[in-house]
Amino acid sequence: MNSRLANICIIALGLLALLLTNLLFPSAIWADDKSCWLEASMEKVHVYVTEMDADGSGETTLWEGWIEQGDRQQIESTRGQIIFSYRMASEDRTHGDNSTFCGNGNTVSIP
Repeated sequence: MNSRLANICIIALGLLALLLTNLLFPSAIWADDKSCWLEASMEKVHVYVTEMDADGSGETTLWEGWIEQGDRQQIESTRGQIIFSYRMASEDRTHGDNSTFCGNGNTVSIP
């Protein structure tokens, strides 16, 4: 009987230690959400979204496409900082290299 009680105590202490470790040192599971929404606030826009590679040597394309006025497009970032360019029509010049925070589901309004 004492051995069974000792096993239960060891398991309970292990679970408590695991819980405290996750509270003190959150893992990637508990990390901030690195997603955001792009919103076409005034008119239809074509958007090109990238983010810097981990080593800073280049950019990774996250999304490219048209967003209708009033619509939103969700972006999943790995680093929490995105760079986007946009244009109003296919023949328009691109307004580019706009850097912004992307996380916790925030909305980025694009003209």
